Amino acid sequence: MPKQPFPIHLTVDEIAYLLATLQARGIPGLDLPGLLPEDAQAREKQLLRGYQALVEHGWIEEIRQGDRIFIDLNSYLLEYIAALASPVAVIRVMQAFGDKESAQGFILALGQENLVIAWPTNQGMNFSAYSRAKLSAVLEDIGRSLGIPEQIPAILKASFTSQEIDQLKQKGTAQTSLGVAAQRLADTLTQLQSEVAITITPVRDDKLDEEQEDRFGMIIGGDKHVWAWLFDARPQDAQSEVLHFRTCDIPCFREEIENRIQRVMQRMIVNPYPTQ
Repeated sequence: MPKQPFPIHLTVDEIAYLLATLQARGIPGLDLPGLLPEDAQAREKQLLRGYQALVEHGWIEEIRQGDRIFIDLNSYLLEYIAALASPVAVIRVMQAFGDKESAQGFILALGQENLVIAWPTNQGMNFSAYSRAKLSAVLEDIGRSLGIPEQIPAILKASFTSQEIDQLKQKGTAQTSLGVAAQRLADTLTQLQSEVAITITPVRDDKLDEEQEDRFGMIIGGDKHVWAWLFDARPQDAQSEVLHFRTCDIPCFREEIENRIQRVMQRMIVNPYPTQ
């Protein structure tokens, strides 16, 4: 069977059948409600619906020879699902516009040979796949989809406490006593377009190893000139901690993630066994 154009949509039932074929229990980092229920009878019904849907959508071809039926399952599709089910690492991206309820998220699964971007839908998921060699280009495209500028007019650094950030968001007024970089950051906060949370997590035994993950955040905003600022995610119990920001563009975004992937994978080499 030939490859199909991306993005590809699969229902939860189709995903369940493909995962069962691979003897996999799920997709690390992607929550799909109703996938492979614990009840054996419900699970069997889901697998049957998944098989029938895959036949209907052309992913499975039934070849009849006399009284026997042979199944030809699209090998490219199975390869991409295998990359999603058992990746080396997963990058989770969550972008919120104005309020947390508007957050939109997707994952980038890093396989040995493939990259797969997947995002949930009301009835399943959509995904697109690429060669692992195209990681840099894929990361740059992700940066553009988030609204990060192609090139920044200047490299700026500034620091605020999380309390000061909340005050700027609420008041919506600029602070004329701030320095140039801090003033630009304040302007971005008062004209905030979105907030982005990015988590890079290695996968061990087909499960996220959150003890070894790396996280950072971004804020994107501005009026005439869009600015993107990158900062390390703060611990939840340190509300008064100072956050250090720096401006970021598309090359910066790509390099930041590539460097953090290397850091995460290096920690997996140094600590190959999970904490008991």
